[in-house]
Amino acid sequence: MISVEEAKSLIQQTISLTANHKKVTLIDALGEILAEDLYAPIALPPFRQSAMDGYGVRFEDLSHQGDFTIQAIVPAGSTEKVKLQAGKAVRIFTGAPVPDEVDTIIIQEMAEEKDGKVAFEDRPYRMGQNIRPVGEQIEEGDFAVKKGQRLTPEVISFIASLGVTELEVYQKPSIGILANGDELMPIGYPLSYGQIYESNTIGLKHALHQAGYTSTESYHTLDIQEEVIQRIKEASEKHDFLLLSGGISVGDYDYVGTSLDYLGCEKIFYKVKQKPGKPLFFGKLNDCYVFALPGNPAAALTCFHEYVYPALNQYCGLGFQQLQTIKVPIATEYHKKGDRAQFLKATLRDGKAHLLQGQASSMLRAFTEASGYIYIPKEQGITKEGELVEVRLLLR
Repeated sequence: MISVEEAKSLIQQTISLTANHKKVTLIDALGEILAEDLYAPIALPPFRQSAMDGYGVRFEDLSHQGDFTIQAIVPAGSTEKVKLQAGKAVRIFTGAPVPDEVDTIIIQEMAEEKDGKVAFEDRPYRMGQNIRPVGEQIEEGDFAVKKGQRLTPEVISFIASLGVTELEVYQKPSIGILANGDELMPIGYPLSYGQIYESNTIGLKHALHQAGYTSTESYHTLDIQEEVIQRIKEASEKHDFLLLSGGISVGDYDYVGTSLDYLGCEKIFYKVKQKPGKPLFFGKLNDCYVFALPGNPAAALTCFHEYVYPALNQYCGLGFQQLQTIKVPIATEYHKKGDRAQFLKATLRDGKAHLLQGQASSMLRAFTEASGYIYIPKEQGITKEGELVEVRLLLR
């Protein structure tokens, strides 16, 4: 058995950035990952721009007493070039192009306009005030967005302001999810004695989609060795990643491990010193990365968040990006039994991490209240009330 840290290190060493590239339009870029550095094709702003509604003047004219005749009105979007005359002003609005001769804009709250003239309050003004210079945000040709950046609405909006219409992004992986077990029934069908509803493929599929990985396909196989072998073979040939749920332990009807051996899957590691999720397998079957997750649903989701999620991110150019982790005080003292690391579902309230009831690997209900889970290292036995603990925040 290896530690949590060793398991993550092995995954990081094994998974290379192998995703292909594709072009997408900006409209379809949400959630994609940029595959090349982006440089600004234009400056922002591309012209001297008014930062406020007000009046544009020559700074030197402000030393003269008296009203200013309003020579022209310059709204946002104006394409007419105005040449400001000495001693006069232009009425100008936020976002409008600033005439070359204007070097100061006085906001409308400090001005009084009447009969085509404007007077300003007697106060000190600064040359250049309320004018955005060309390239204030970014100069033409400057570095704009780094390779490996996930394209959020905010990033896309910035790129759109540069006039870019297409982007080179990483092709996200195709992911198969295979649940194994005679006892599993699809939702929508009545249960017979001894059967349970299969929830892992649905939970994992939605966890993948929430993380931005939407190319998924789900499968189910009974506890029959030949069927398990055939399903794994077919799915591994079709997908870049294969997530197996259940059948990885050493019971009489756990055929996943022996099936992977039969198919020649390269084992990177099997079993991690953690709770829940000890029987976790990671390997490579030809060109497909394989994670065999525990069948217990809470354990399967915990292993997904801890190992599969950062592995997918590394594959797609984000690096081994894990769940956001914060440190907060634990609300109650906790005594850890044994020498395994633990992941404990918790909710954040009043600036503290509160442990939830129902921590068993088979129990999902606590996830309905959880903000994330507390990580207790294997060497830590007692965690005292108020002690800072690491909390992995679930994706929301």
